[in-house]
Amino acid sequence: MYSNEKVKPSCDKFTAYLKKHIKELKTQLEDYEKKANYSEVISELRNNPNLDMVLKERIFLISLNPSFDSQFKLIDFFVMRNASNAPQVAETIRAILESDEVKNFDSKVSSSFNVSAIKEELEQYTSLLNGVNLDIDFLVSVLDKSTLSEEEKLDVLSKNAFDRIPVQKLDESLKEEKDKAIEDEMVKKVNESTLEEMVDITKLNDRFMISMPVIEDIKQRYRYLIKNKTEKQLNYGNSMLKLFDLGELSLEETINYSNEIVMSLYLQIISYSDEINGLIEKASDGKLPIEDYQYLELCITEEENYIMQFCSLVKGKEVEKKQEESKTDEDKKLLFLADGRGKCLLDFTGFKSTEIETLFDKCRRGLKRKEYRLGPGTNFIVSMNNVSKTACSYVSLSDQFNLVIDVSHIAQAHDRAIGIATKNQAVINDYIELVSKNPDEVYSEQEEIRKKIEEKLNIPMEGDKVSL
Repeated sequence: MYSNEKVKPSCDKFTAYLKKHIKELKTQLEDYEKKANYSEVISELRNNPNLDMVLKERIFLISLNPSFDSQFKLIDFFVMRNASNAPQVAETIRAILESDEVKNFDSKVSSSFNVSAIKEELEQYTSLLNGVNLDIDFLVSVLDKSTLSEEEKLDVLSKNAFDRIPVQKLDESLKEEKDKAIEDEMVKKVNESTLEEMVDITKLNDRFMISMPVIEDIKQRYRYLIKNKTEKQLNYGNSMLKLFDLGELSLEETINYSNEIVMSLYLQIISYSDEINGLIEKASDGKLPIEDYQYLELCITEEENYIMQFCSLVKGKEVEKKQEESKTDEDKKLLFLADGRGKCLLDFTGFKSTEIETLFDKCRRGLKRKEYRLGPGTNFIVSMNNVSKTACSYVSLSDQFNLVIDVSHIAQAHDRAIGIATKNQAVINDYIELVSKNPDEVYSEQEEIRKKIEEKLNIPMEGDKVSL
């Protein structure tokens, strides 16, 4: 049973992990800001390469290359002898400013750090620490990166699910339980002094019999929902169902976690069915004590509600599948991020070919689970879809083409997609321009890439569809 005391050590450990990572991110930003400030100094030195400016930034320049110290001592020698205009001084200044450390400083600053990605990650981790970020997907991805054990991760997820249940509803629930306990005690005392009232269950039995064919059909057709599921997955599904029952999930969240909710509904339907059958078998001459009768009525009502919710969600998923299948006429062709020699930059090592095939099919149809924006001035959006724990990131180039830029584990998808898109921003813009002018030529140029992917993964690469 859930309790705050039980999960507190795991949550404290997760909080410590978040604080440590936030501190590391802040340190990275501070270091970058220092480097950025130094780049302004470098720019000023290039624009105004005089003796006074070089001497002013002496400490900074020596920090770039300790060997500059001997060159500054040479400058000091001439300055102390009032020979600042000596050719040796000008030559030494030129040597310092044309050194690799100074010439390449700006490029090192810009290429070694992705400010927008780090700031976004810092904001997300801080909001998670403060309890503002309620994105369960992000919480799961952070837990995967942490050093917590599987049991500790489950504790944190349970705390998250429990905290999202409004306090008022919890108080109301506790009050109802207390009132029910008082009422039960009163009934018990009455029953001790009088004969137990027996109630006919014929009408309730008839209600249940109407649902039986539906229950049996659900049991047989959807037993795969719980096949090979771990205790962690089942508990996580139960947490999602509790939030769903309380109306605490948005429409988008309900869609995202529909698999977990449907799985838990399936288990609830079976559980209530067994409970109802047990009560009916307990009846004597078609009658039950009033308490058992009331409990039987409650179980049948709950069973009917869960059946309706289950059928509604399953039907919604089937409609979504049909809608996806109806989009086949609008499917796009895939291009793959390549280097200047036309070599594909994607690495498919360690991924299942069946998952890659499904991911490519989703890319062709423009399906996406999330979108990432690089910031002002960028004229494209990075989209991501996933199958299980494998994610694929791509960019829409036109009405005809999507450019696949990365395949990775879902926990790394965000950081990798932002990093690759930022690093290859100019290349992606070139793709957009090329497909607008010569789409057929661009597609033909990647024929060799498609053949290699086809051979490596044994999947069709000419737009063949995948049966989901």
